[in-house]
Amino acid sequence: FESKDGTGDALYAMDLHLQLEKFVYSKLMAVHKVAEEGGDPAMMDFIEGYLGEQVTAIKKAADFVAQIKRVGTGHGVYHIDRELEEA
Repeated sequence: FESKDGTGDALYAMDLHLQLEKFVYSKLMAVHKVAEEGGDPAMMDFIEGYLGEQVTAIKKAADFVAQIKRVGTGHGVYHIDRELEEA
């Protein structure tokens, strides 16, 4: 995977991260549905706690993907790297 503007590796990695978070969210939703069909409110409540965390993680990853697309090369990617290090 190569990119002429230098953002390729960071953008590719963050996009993969975003796709993984979405995948986890979809699997949690499937488990929630099974719990709902089985009439298990305790399991539904348990899963809902994780669903909230996944929504936050998806939002953060999507924000980083958009930011990487905006900043391009050089200092922009360096700045994002520093933000990730602090998080």
